Amino acid sequence: MNSNHQDYNLSYLKRYFQQYVPHIVLTILFLIVSRVAATAEPYFLKRIIDFITQNQGAALANNQEIIALLGIYFLTRTGAFIFDFLRDYFLAPVQMGVGRDVARDLFQKLLRLPISYHHDQKTGSLARRIARGAQSINFLLDFAVINILPTLLELLFVTGFLIYLYPVRYGVITFLTVVLYAIFTVLTTEIRQKYRLAANVADDEASGIQIETVYNIETVKIFGNEQMQQQRFADKIKEWFWASVRSNQLFAAISAGQSLILTIGFGVIIYFAISEALAGVLTIGDLVLLTTYVVRLAVPISALGFVYRRIKDGITDLSEMSKIFYEQADSIEAIGNYTLDKPRGQVSFRHVEFDYKSRPALRGLTLDIPAGKRVAIVGPSGAGKSTIVRLLFRLYRPKQGSVCIDEVSIFDIKKDQYYDIIALVPQESMLFNDTIEQNIRFGKPEASQKEIEDAVRLANLTDLIKRLPDGLNTVVGERGVKLSGGEKQRVAIARAVVKQPKILVFDEATSNLDAEAEQEIIGAIRKASAGRTTISIAHRLSTIIDSDIIFVIDKGKLVESGTHKELLESNGLYARLWATYQRIHQTI
Repeated sequence: MNSNHQDYNLSYLKRYFQQYVPHIVLTILFLIVSRVAATAEPYFLKRIIDFITQNQGAALANNQEIIALLGIYFLTRTGAFIFDFLRDYFLAPVQMGVGRDVARDLFQKLLRLPISYHHDQKTGSLARRIARGAQSINFLLDFAVINILPTLLELLFVTGFLIYLYPVRYGVITFLTVVLYAIFTVLTTEIRQKYRLAANVADDEASGIQIETVYNIETVKIFGNEQMQQQRFADKIKEWFWASVRSNQLFAAISAGQSLILTIGFGVIIYFAISEALAGVLTIGDLVLLTTYVVRLAVPISALGFVYRRIKDGITDLSEMSKIFYEQADSIEAIGNYTLDKPRGQVSFRHVEFDYKSRPALRGLTLDIPAGKRVAIVGPSGAGKSTIVRLLFRLYRPKQGSVCIDEVSIFDIKKDQYYDIIALVPQESMLFNDTIEQNIRFGKPEASQKEIEDAVRLANLTDLIKRLPDGLNTVVGERGVKLSGGEKQRVAIARAVVKQPKILVFDEATSNLDAEAEQEIIGAIRKASAGRTTISIAHRLSTIIDSDIIFVIDKGKLVESGTHKELLESNGLYARLWATYQRIHQTI
């Protein structure tokens, strides 16, 4: 679906209602019966009033007709709220169930969308769109069943009743008043809607700036750019303010116009009713009946204008959320069903081409990583090293060529097995706001306590755990802010090794460690590498000099490979990188 398409079809929501058809049928049935009872109630009140005016002085206990009328009146009145209760009772599972199912599927959809989609989104804006859309589902259901349908049904019944009992003008005036009201509401609300949309866009962008600033608060403070971020936020809030003010001003004008239409229309009905009652054409009971209907219709119909505007707003919000459902799902999710028998961990890139939109990243890259070897991938910034990692973890598909494990395309391997085979320790360790143990267990949810402890020991976390009062139950804070950079990295290493993968990938995994800790982790990595394929992406060349093979990448191509000694002797790109590295560190 083209992301620029503006009218997102909401028909996909139908599937969420299908399992609730019995509840929906009962809800509508009780809704109809309650409106019939509510419409009939004033009629029996009219009969009671007319009986009283015609039989003044009669004893109530001796008159069966008035007792029957009273019984029917209270029965219809009681039936109206009982059936309203039953309507709401059977509606509740539909409202909550649909909201639950949409939220579940939306989250699943977000997980399935390609990484490129998430890179293009502003987290705050996306979160606000989802929140408004989710709220709209319950709102639309609630107002449709509690306000719209009951009001329309009561209008239909009352109009028919008036035409049946009284001169046709009463029913016609009622109907025309409501039709004129509806036309006015629809036309004016459409004009107001563009301001509502503009306010939503500004609100999304302001929320995005706000959350992004808080998320990167350290960077903001380090550069002293609080004022700049405040100004960016203020500009968007100003846009939201003026769009919202104009929207609310139109809202006030629309409400005034609606009130005028209702006042004139129902005022005419009251005028005719009083005139004919004074002339003796209508009884006091008729006057009570007509005024009751006018009052009872005027209140919900007046609210109907507000409800319609809110429904339009809700549909707008729901449409914004629906764009997520119409985004192209990640084709990478269409993973094959191949299961590797005894995976060895051999990795190969064959003639791989990959571009980030218009920027080329890999240009026919071919390299073979033997199973069980410790290899490193080095090269200048922008050479394509991180892209290799992203492709290997199936975050993207190659434009051309193939990425294989044990001679099988990674996209043909079963998803569950694939992520048991391979694990990553990233350059920037992102932790969840949970305990250290749960962050480690994220790598292997079913891990035993012994496996957790082994991973802690391997990542050199033992001393830290002993120092912390809560040990493994220590909560690390949002993104791990309560831990130092090196401590976060060690937790990430433990999270990777706990699953005992055949392939371990370290993307600058020691970059946040001090020299002493770095050597300890390098030793732990060497132990963990036994019997496994280990791939290290590195700028710190000192950490990979004992690798079995070093691959040198430049401009998306493999330009050299060999051991540290062999590459120095060849006096190529690696030798120049090494010389630069040595010069910098000697200066430091």
